[in-house]
Amino acid sequence: MSRRATRRHWPAGLAALGVLALLLGGTMVWGIGNGDVDGLGPSAPSSTPPTPKSSAASAAYTPVACVPSQATATPAAVPAVRPATRAVNIGFEDLVSTQPGHLQALEQHLNAVDANAVQIAIGRLDWLAFSWPGHPDRSVDQVFVDGRDLVQEALDALSCDAQGHRRQVTLSIDALIGRLFTQNPQLAGRNVDGKASTLFGSVTAWSHGELGDELVDLAGAVARRFHPDFVNITELMFFTETYGADDKADYLAVTGRSDWPRTADGTIDVNDPSIGAWRSAAVEQVMARVSAATRAAGVPASMDVNYPLTAGVAGRPDAGQDAVALLRVTDGLNLWYYPGMLAGSVPGIEQVDRDFVERYPGRVSVSLGLWFSGHPGIGLEEFRHELGRVDALGVKSVSVTPASMMTDARWAVLQQAWAG
Repeated sequence: MSRRATRRHWPAGLAALGVLALLLGGTMVWGIGNGDVDGLGPSAPSSTPPTPKSSAASAAYTPVACVPSQATATPAAVPAVRPATRAVNIGFEDLVSTQPGHLQALEQHLNAVDANAVQIAIGRLDWLAFSWPGHPDRSVDQVFVDGRDLVQEALDALSCDAQGHRRQVTLSIDALIGRLFTQNPQLAGRNVDGKASTLFGSVTAWSHGELGDELVDLAGAVARRFHPDFVNITELMFFTETYGADDKADYLAVTGRSDWPRTADGTIDVNDPSIGAWRSAAVEQVMARVSAATRAAGVPASMDVNYPLTAGVAGRPDAGQDAVALLRVTDGLNLWYYPGMLAGSVPGIEQVDRDFVERYPGRVSVSLGLWFSGHPGIGLEEFRHELGRVDALGVKSVSVTPASMMTDARWAVLQQAWAG
C-alpha cells in the first residue's frame, strides 16, 4: 500500500453517516467528496512512500497504574437515577488529533461527568492507530512513520478516573473498508446495477473470504496486545451492495434457490426476507469467529447494532443484524439510538426497551448519538431530554457518542445527568 510522506489528520466519517441515515430511516443533506470516501482521509497515494520507524507494537501493553488525583474535589451528590455503566465514545479523530493536550482535556471531561467507561475507536482493517503485526503499512503516519502507538497513548490518558478507579475500556474496530478496495476490487460489494461499493465488502468476502479472516486476526491481535474489557465490532452490516456475482452464488448455495427473488417486473426483490436472513447468517458466522479469537485471549467481544425500524424486531435483520442471533455468539451488543437521525415512524426507545433491552439484562447497552441530519448535532434540550428518557427506563449501560461533538455546553448537560 502506497503512503504519503506528509502526516495526515482526519475528520469524522461523513460517508459512513450518509449510509447510517438511510439505515435509520432518515436523510442526509451533505455530500461526500471523492477524495475522502471512507471518512478517514484522502485516498490518493504519493510517489515517495516514507520509511517506517520500528516500534514495540507487538509487545503486550502494560496498563498504567491508577492512583487518585491530587486535585480530586469532593464529589457532588450523585443523581438518584443514572446508568451503572456510563461511557463516552472516543473517535478515531481524537486519537490522531494534533491539538496539544487533546487527550488530557478529554480525560478532564470524563472525570467531570463521572464516566466509568470509555469506548475507543482504533481504526479499520486498512487504517489503524497502532501497528498490527504483519501489517505495518495499515497504520496511520503517526504510527508508520513516527513509531508511535496511538491506542496505547489513549489508554494511558483515559483508563483511570480521578478517584484512581480503572474505567471499563472497549476498543472498537470499524468494519467499513476503503483503501483495500484499490488493490483488491473483488472484495467490494456491488449493488443491483453492478456498481462497486466504496465502503462495504461483499457478503462473501466477509463470510468466506479475506475480510472475515483479517477481522478475526485483527480482533485477536487487539485482545492479546491491549487486553481491554471488550473488543467491539462496529459497522458490520450490509445495505444495498450484496448483489455481485460472488454474492449471488453464495445466496443460491445457502438458500437452495435458483435465482434472486424477483418482483412482478423482474427486478431483484431487495426486500425479500430471505436476503436479510442470508446476510444475518453471514454476520453471525463472522462474529462467532471474532468472539472465539478474543475469548482465546480472555477478552469478550461485543458488536454495535442498528436501531430497529419496526416494533417487535430486534436489530435490523434486513441489514444483516439479527440482534437475537448475535447475542448467541457475542458477549454483548451496543444498540444505536440516534434520535436526530430517526424518522418519525420508527418505534420509540420505550418500545425498543420493552421489546429487546429488558429481555436481555446486562447484555445490551444503549449508545446515545448526537448526530442530527443537516445540523451540528441535536440541541441541548433534546440531549437533556433523551438522557433523562433513557435513565427513566432504568437502562444499566449507556454511552454518549461521539466525543468530538461534545461542546462545553453538552459536557455540562452530561455532567448534570451523571455526576450531579
